[in-house]
Amino acid sequence: MPRYVTINKSSSRKRKKTIRGKLKTGPVALAVVTVVLFCVLGLLFLAQVFQSQTKNYQGI
Repeated sequence: MPRYVTINKSSSRKRKKTIRGKLKTGPVALAVVTVVLFCVLGLLFLAQVFQSQTKNYQGI
């Protein structure tokens, strides 16, 4: 037995605004995010290199 769904369009209800409506992404935001991503990846790489270089260091 099929069930029927009734859709009522009511003009009294307003759609709530979400973050997507306020967040605008453009070429400047993309460039900033890209630079930050490369900086974080560079820091992780340097931390890994320094950790592996000083792993067996005995000192004088």
